Amino acid sequence: MYSDILDKVFSSKEVGEYLINGGLENSVDYIEELIFCSPISIKDKLEMLMQVEDDVRKDEENLTHSSEDGTITEHDRWRHRYRIERYDGFLSALKLALEQQVKEGVFVVESGDYDSDVCDIDTSFESIFATYDEAIDWIHQDITIDEYTPDDTHWYEVSAWTKNDVGKYEQICSYIIINGEVCFAWIADEYARKNNIQYYHSEYEINVGVPFVAGDIIEVNAVPFCPKYKALVTSIGDNRDCCCIQVMTCDASGVWKNGALKHNFVATHTYPFISPLYTASRYCGELEPDEIILKQLQSYINGSEERGDKLNDYLFCKDRTTAELKEFIKEQEDV
Repeated sequence: MYSDILDKVFSSKEVGEYLINGGLENSVDYIEELIFCSPISIKDKLEMLMQVEDDVRKDEENLTHSSEDGTITEHDRWRHRYRIERYDGFLSALKLALEQQVKEGVFVVESGDYDSDVCDIDTSFESIFATYDEAIDWIHQDITIDEYTPDDTHWYEVSAWTKNDVGKYEQICSYIIINGEVCFAWIADEYARKNNIQYYHSEYEINVGVPFVAGDIIEVNAVPFCPKYKALVTSIGDNRDCCCIQVMTCDASGVWKNGALKHNFVATHTYPFISPLYTASRYCGELEPDEIILKQLQSYINGSEERGDKLNDYLFCKDRTTAELKEFIKEQEDV
């Protein structure tokens, strides 16, 4: 079910195929969230959301399978209402954003870059245009002139402003452009509040099962919002739980920390946020000298959740250096 959609939204073939093949009993409860939060064209998102509308509104999981005898509790009703509100908010946001593309107004273009020196984003004002098409044309020219590629940590944001009923300009939405394609559209908070659009652009986490095991080295491709990074899966735990799937990552200062992959509690934070689950894949290539510790810890864990949990305990609330991790391995071998 949803195989075409999952194949489109997950660039990680491992995660996508795992879900398509029924991994964790096909843990795709809220397909609309996987669509809306994915880094693909907003036109494709709207089309896919329309495809799943019947499934969302019927909401079989909450309305008929919520208890052993088939009765519906008040909590189930609330979950159903909340799901419909979010789905309608997703539709409203995308439709509104697409409508603004054919209106005149003020379209402000900014560019964003990931600054590896400070491990943070750097935004710059670029220009102002009277139409969306003019803004996008300028972006395409800038990509060509500066020879940006899909591997560069560079993107654009276009803010759309139009006159309201009293003749004052107000911000309607912002578009995030990746490789010349609009992949995210955010409705301005004030506009959403005034127009009762149930939509929150900060909620881009997704929760699906993954095919990884303790000890896997994975690579996450968060480009353009930060460089690719590697992580060690220390434990899986309850694959359905949002706080499980613990990973260890290294920050720019060279210290290692662990956290929940689904919550993006990793050393390299990104904004705008793309869930690591869309791109996470097992990494079997060569490691950089400062990453060799990942291989050593992989050998130590060797697929054991118990050993992975020991490493989690060692990292809990305390960042560790590579030297400390080597000492940890030695101590465990001596036990």
